[in-house]
Amino acid sequence: STRYMRRPGTRPSRDALQYK
Repeated sequence: STRYMRRPGTRPSRDALQYK
């Protein structure tokens, strides 16, 4: 998965689980 910074208004996706 691609690690990216969570942007405002971005829905939590499976890739979002990579970031904490």
